[in-house]
Amino acid sequence: MKDNSPYFGCIVGRVANRIKEGKFTLNGVDYTLPINNGPNSLHGGNKGFDKVVWEVVDRKDGEHPSITLKYQSHDGEEGYPGDVTVTAVYTLTSSRTMRLDMEAFPKNKPTPINLAQHTYWNLAGHNSGTVFDHSIQIWGSQITPLDQNSIPTGEFLPVKGSCFDYTSEKKIGISINQVPGLGYDHNYVLDCGEVKSGLKCAAKVKDPFGSRVLNVWTDAPGM
Repeated sequence: MKDNSPYFGCIVGRVANRIKEGKFTLNGVDYTLPINNGPNSLHGGNKGFDKVVWEVVDRKDGEHPSITLKYQSHDGEEGYPGDVTVTAVYTLTSSRTMRLDMEAFPKNKPTPINLAQHTYWNLAGHNSGTVFDHSIQIWGSQITPLDQNSIPTGEFLPVKGSCFDYTSEKKIGISINQVPGLGYDHNYVLDCGEVKSGLKCAAKVKDPFGSRVLNVWTDAPGM
């Protein structure tokens, strides 16, 4: 709850990522949000969903144990309109699998919602050093470039031959120092991956020293 953690493993909301200058218009009404990231509003503002205490409303034991967390966000909280009930259900579906289901229910006003589970991964395990030796492949041939305040400019930029080119597998550490600014914080346009059951193959990450692989599938247009 202290303001010194880079969102480790939390749920961020109401809106993950940045809202330019902390302003948006919805149904003809202008809203202003707290500014907490340069000139922008990031991850729900000064006290987003990551910095509040959620209530445990259900717990199940047995073969597929689960715990359900709930948070009631009130109208005007961090500048956002309307009351919202948010639930997060963590379920162990097998001895090796955890599932998270997140839902948000607006009660009385339309409101933007963009929840994210802000997990950091090191496939080599705890205390194993940096992820620069991890290899990654991303099925995106373009990125959306950012302005100096990390807001997309509206352009699409081909990645071929650049430090953003992960269309074939390579180690993260090879190109990360060529990225302007603080490293990779860019949206990839997912336009060239396999599609299964309505989900696109977005990325594959490998630990070169072990057997762990992380596959990312999504129905979103970008990552």
